[in-house]
Amino acid sequence: MAQSGGSMRPPSRKELAVRFCDAGLEDVEGLAQLHVQAWRDTYTGLLPQAMLDQLDLRQRMTQWHNAITHKAGRSGTGVVLARAGGDLLGFVSYGPQRDADLALKGYDGEIEALYVQRNAQGRGLGRALLGHAGTRLQAAGFGAAALWVLEANAPACAFYAAMGAEICDTRIELRPEATLQDRAYGWRDLEALTAAGG
Repeated sequence: MAQSGGSMRPPSRKELAVRFCDAGLEDVEGLAQLHVQAWRDTYTGLLPQAMLDQLDLRQRMTQWHNAITHKAGRSGTGVVLARAGGDLLGFVSYGPQRDADLALKGYDGEIEALYVQRNAQGRGLGRALLGHAGTRLQAAGFGAAALWVLEANAPACAFYAAMGAEICDTRIELRPEATLQDRAYGWRDLEALTAAGG
């Protein structure tokens, strides 16, 4: 569908008939596939190729099986999927803050992971998924939330800033393949995150 002037825009969430739902064990393989592909799409050129070459679908399936099993039935933690028809377009994982320093600063909730398929970006899915996570954290009694982003991932940093998050910490990760600089973005008030998520 074209905008005035003939420029093309991606279909909106409504046009895609996107539905948001909780992940179950039947979604493990799809989550793992999207996660691996999103890492390759996002981090090529930002991380050493050796790190991307080590990505393993079976390992990610085990990771997501364990995560969904652990989160099942617990308040304030979960995985929300964005689907259109039978396609998994994106997901957000959220829960209690795992980083002790961020928790001490008052960020009691965490956005653990947020990924949207490259060909589905620009349609408001990331914003909507964050809003779902914020709403669920807030309903479970959390007051704030934060997440970690690779500092070199400029589009992600810009996205979180546009969503009202502020830089609240930095860290250096020493890995065998590389030294990584990360930046934490946080929302002091989950109301701002849920409002931004529309």
